[in-house]
Amino acid sequence: RLIMLINDILDIDKIAAGEMRFDIQTHKVSDLVGRAIKVNQSYAEKFGVTIESTEPSRTWKIRADEARFIQVMSNLISNAVKFAGDAQKVLVHAKRKDRKIRICVTDRGAGIPEEFHARIFEKFAQADSSVARKKEGSGLGLHISRQLIEAMGGQIGFDSEAGVGTTFWIEFSGIGI
Repeated sequence: RLIMLINDILDIDKIAAGEMRFDIQTHKVSDLVGRAIKVNQSYAEKFGVTIESTEPSRTWKIRADEARFIQVMSNLISNAVKFAGDAQKVLVHAKRKDRKIRICVTDRGAGIPEEFHARIFEKFAQADSSVARKKEGSGLGLHISRQLIEAMGGQIGFDSEAGVGTTFWIEFSGIGI
C-alpha cells in the first residue's frame, strides 16, 4: 500500500509539473475495456464480486494513452468492487452519446452521500475519513483519474443515488462516428 501511495503522489507531481508523458493513439474501445476488466478480474474475485460487461461496438474508437486509460479504469473498477454492496456485481459498459463514447462503471452499493459530491475529485477526498472506515484507499485515485482523463482530452464524472448505487463514467470524442 505504501508503494502505491508513493506512486500516486509521484503521478500527481508529474501531472502538475507537466512532465507526465502520454502516448496518445487510436484504440478500439472494446479492446481497452476488455483489457481493463481482465486486469481487475482477480481483484474482484478477492471480494467475491463479478464484473459484468456488455461489449462495445468493435467499430468504436477513441484517442487515448492505453496505459493511462487502464490506470483510470482500474481505479474506477476497483472502487466499484469495494463498494459493490449486496449485489456483488459491477457492470462495465460503453455507449455512444452524440459523437462521444461514454465508458461507464456501475455498482449497486450505498451510493455517494450528496454532501460529498462536490469534493469527490479532490486530493485525499474520502466520504468516510474516520479512523474506523471499512474501505481502504488514499483518496488520491479519483483526483489522479480526473487529471489523466482531462490531459487525454476526455471528461470524467459520476451519477449517484443514495441506496441505489453509483456510475462513474469517462467520455471521449469518438473517432469515425
